[in-house]
Amino acid sequence: MLDQQSGTCTDPRGSKDPAQPLTACSRDGKTTYQLGPSFLDGSKIKSVEPTFSSGQWMVNVTFDAAGTRTWADYTSQNVQKQVAFVLDGQVLSAPTIDVAITGGATEISGNFTQDQVDQMVHQIAGR
Repeated sequence: MLDQQSGTCTDPRGSKDPAQPLTACSRDGKTTYQLGPSFLDGSKIKSVEPTFSSGQWMVNVTFDAAGTRTWADYTSQNVQKQVAFVLDGQVLSAPTIDVAITGGATEISGNFTQDQVDQMVHQIAGR
């Protein structure tokens, strides 16, 4: 919930069950997200690695065959909508889907430092 005085997100709410809705905080604690149930979990990730491209640090995620189909279907049906990458109840990044992503890989970007990307890779890989 967003604390009106401090402008900081505190007390994320909701079930830890990925099939249930969740209120989650952004990395910087300034935004609260009302999220629907999870549609794609970490078990569908084949690989995750840090990368530096176009002057920014990102996390590259490659999905297995089932994850590729799920991600392709979701991004195809939700162009111009926001999607959240959530880890341990915290929104890592919440970009708008510009185009359908059908190739089995995606990037998590969001003005990250190298240390933040390295930490995310470790957290995602440790799922």
